[in-house]
Amino acid sequence: MQPAELRDHARSLARTQAFAGLSVVTMSTVDSTNRLARAVVSEYLDADQEIPPVAVVAWEQSAGRGRQGGGWASPAGAGAY
Repeated sequence: MQPAELRDHARSLARTQAFAGLSVVTMSTVDSTNRLARAVVSEYLDADQEIPPVAVVAWEQSAGRGRQGGGWASPAGAGAY
């Protein structure tokens, strides 16, 4: 699938009943999807609430972290991360 198709597919999946109960956080650009996911979880923990299923999707990542701590960037239009 091309990036635009992936985006449209992810949007349609997020609206289906198959994903009922799943929170999908979508961002145009983010430094790190992993960092954002950890921040979301931290908010629930700080509020002493149960953590729901959460997926974080960004169309561009500027400062992701690869395996073994290496830097990783995901340019806009190249896919969903």
